[in-house]
Amino acid sequence: MPATGVVGEHGSDRLPRWTGWVGDTGGFAAHKGHIYNFVKAVRSRNAGDLRMNVLEGHLSTAMVHMANISYRLGRAASAEAIREPIKDRGSEAVETFERFREHLAVNGVDWTKTEAVLGPWLEIDAEREQFVGRGELVAKANTLVTRDYRPPFVVPENV
Repeated sequence: MPATGVVGEHGSDRLPRWTGWVGDTGGFAAHKGHIYNFVKAVRSRNAGDLRMNVLEGHLSTAMVHMANISYRLGRAASAEAIREPIKDRGSEAVETFERFREHLAVNGVDWTKTEAVLGPWLEIDAEREQFVGRGELVAKANTLVTRDYRPPFVVPENV
């Protein structure tokens, strides 16, 4: 479903407004999804309005961002080329990879015609939210953890 911005009497936003769901609350589609819940909590200034603990939400999204960083630093590879380095990570990693392949096969993805991306195995220091280790790859990964923000939206070094 396409998303469009919402225009109100005080300006416009860039939040998705999904078409296809009924109802409207406060200028946003009443899908009651995560974005709606977050905006509602910001407007009420009440963290109790959030559906989940803020730290839990942060850690959940941080894991996805860290995986995307590995993906962005990866390279296209065949299933066999991907399986080889995964073997070094143990049976759980191999089983996860095989479930991934099965899921794609069920959904019509032919691995003989499709390459996946093999990202580097990166270790994370959860306290510092940085990748650990030496080398150019780790340094590049850490540059992707954040970005340079434009004033006045600068995030301080120590929050």
